[in-house]
Amino acid sequence: MTFNYSSIFWASLVIVSLNSYVIQKKYVFKKSKRNSFKKYLMVSLSLALFEYLTSIFLKTYFEFNVYAFLIAGFFTFIVRFLMNKNIVFK
Repeated sequence: MTFNYSSIFWASLVIVSLNSYVIQKKYVFKKSKRNSFKKYLMVSLSLALFEYLTSIFLKTYFEFNVYAFLIAGFFTFIVRFLMNKNIVFK
């Protein structure tokens, strides 16, 4: 059984990002600014592209795609949290 890495990456990113926005807005940062979704969307799309390109680059060095996805995701998670804290939900 083979899977298309790009399709799985983007589908999981959309699902996780929408859930993450609701959780972060409601429970983590407890903010309800009007334009926070636009900022969140811009940050998410730019970091998604960064994570995708990084994971594609790292995929050439690992036998399993999951390692590349996890490493790229970890660094993107840190940057995403800091950007959400200081830009999106400020």
